[in-house]
Amino acid sequence: MTVSLPSRVTAAQVLQTVARAQPLDAEWLKVNDINRVFGLSRPRIFKAIALGQLDSVHLRETGKTKGIRLVSVASIRAYIESFREPVK
Repeated sequence: MTVSLPSRVTAAQVLQTVARAQPLDAEWLKVNDINRVFGLSRPRIFKAIALGQLDSVHLRETGKTKGIRLVSVASIRAYIESFREPVK
């Protein structure tokens, strides 16, 4: 979901926008949505899939070469958490 805000934004307007935002409850996302929601680039996503770091499925009809690549949101969150450095 893209939210457009006026050029001059007050703190109250930001808080209202955040309050209206819905939590991400999808279990699977398309690659382009991962980029939009989590900020991961397409090359990084596909590399992580190839290395088995992200759980994904490729939905396509029998005999077709094109389909839809879906990635588990839980695996995306775990992947991002794996980069967290311990707090000193």
